[in-house]
Amino acid sequence: MFIYTRATVYLMSGIKKFLFLAPFLGVPALHAAEFEVLDKLSVDGYTVLRGSADIPGGSFAVGTSTLVVKDGKVGIGTTGPVSKLQINDNAVSADVGAAGIILRNAAALDYLNLWNYGGNVYAIESADENTYRALALQPHGGMLGIGTTAPDSQLHAQASYTGLSSLQQAHFRITDGAINTDILLNQKGSVGGYTDFGLINAKAGGTSVFYIRGDGNIGIGTAAPGSKLDVNGQIRSLNGTAAAPSFTSSGENNAGLFFGDDGVGSYLGLSAAGSEGMRLTRTGNVGIGTASPAAKLDVQGTVRQGSLTTYVRTINAGAAPAAFNILRQFHDSVNWGVGGILIEEFSYSYDASRFDYGMYFARYGYSGNTADILTKIGGAQLPVWGAATQVSGVYYYRDLAITVPAYYSITVRITSPIGITTDLSGAQANVVYLY
Repeated sequence: MFIYTRATVYLMSGIKKFLFLAPFLGVPALHAAEFEVLDKLSVDGYTVLRGSADIPGGSFAVGTSTLVVKDGKVGIGTTGPVSKLQINDNAVSADVGAAGIILRNAAALDYLNLWNYGGNVYAIESADENTYRALALQPHGGMLGIGTTAPDSQLHAQASYTGLSSLQQAHFRITDGAINTDILLNQKGSVGGYTDFGLINAKAGGTSVFYIRGDGNIGIGTAAPGSKLDVNGQIRSLNGTAAAPSFTSSGENNAGLFFGDDGVGSYLGLSAAGSEGMRLTRTGNVGIGTASPAAKLDVQGTVRQGSLTTYVRTINAGAAPAAFNILRQFHDSVNWGVGGILIEEFSYSYDASRFDYGMYFARYGYSGNTADILTKIGGAQLPVWGAATQVSGVYYYRDLAITVPAYYSITVRITSPIGITTDLSGAQANVVYLY
């Protein structure tokens, strides 16, 4: 055995005399002339040498094989280390530091500890008390526990609320280093026997920005949602279209609410079956059946009031007069009866220099398969019934037409107690089709 000054090794022996250390180390007795002692201190019956030692052989042990250096590997608690540093401790304890590895700042009572908690659970913690478990690993179950020594899922986080602020109570925290951008997840409180879940914003000192209550209600901007979705603030969506609305139901992807811009300004629309049904413009006009309402309420189509249906249609003629069908009424020969439809016409020239009004009562089925026109207020253009046409069997129909003079427009308002149909040619009775 040779001792040099190039490194430091501490060898302890129960023999106070330094020269008796050699037999303990398993080498021949040494003489003082074979090494140079730089420092020598006796403490509690042990002799401590400061210097360096060159030990022949592949390993050495201290005590009862509690420390082994073998083939460049260090073993503590094992005589056969398989890695550069292997520590075996068969003790199991719930007490910090009783079994494992510990790094401690004795003055501050802070420590970092790695130890076997028991039940194949290995814990890593940094704290200053025995009850706080920061990280637990359960290798055989493939589970990781944070704040718990009994993880029951792949990742199990359990926060302690005692003495902690609302920000410290969070289970998960995502930040870019500035507290004003922190987002935290926490789980606290319960409703209906189920635990609440919240996403809170550190900028507001812990105010919930997204909250799921135990009863299934979701709150955005509120921690007390009173319905399935309770939003405290504005909701913004992409514009969407009539066929693909911005807001829709789960069963109707092409029906709902959408937004748009027609070049004049923004508008709000409602659609059904992929088609626009109503529009509210930036000027406050509401259109039903039209995408460009010209009044506070602009309806293009039928309006039902009580038992009466009202229909308004405007037809225009060019350089030559033109005839237009305005309705078709169906009947069956078994149940002929008087069917009365009120026809009002408002006719005016293209420059509005001429304006006329007429009112007529058109009847079909009167006295069998006949039709007539009763004039209430005579106008420039008289509606005319067409010939009766048999659809099939006992089913017939007649068309009611009006001729529009050249460069004239006629707005026709039809009021009928008879049911309205959208079937132009079907075998049906006592209904009216509006062109």
